[in-house]
Amino acid sequence: MTWALEAPLRVGDTVCGVIAITEVKVRRWGGAVAGSGEKRPVLVLVLRDGEVSGVDLGGRRVEADEIEQLYPNAIADLTGAGV
Repeated sequence: MTWALEAPLRVGDTVCGVIAITEVKVRRWGGAVAGSGEKRPVLVLVLRDGEVSGVDLGGRRVEADEIEQLYPNAIADLTGAGV
């Protein structure tokens, strides 16, 4: 499982980005190999007035320190995206 910040976009004076988790599973199936993958959003990041916060898909607000703990460098990636 890996996570990545999807390409952020600007809406007025606000920059939004989405952290998505990608999971890939590969297994043997008879004499062949079978695989599957899934990519799903887990957190919406919002940059407004120099402050970053997030909202998870359950609607819970996530503060910058928790974002940094769960997804190191995501805030730097969002603020440095140049959008």
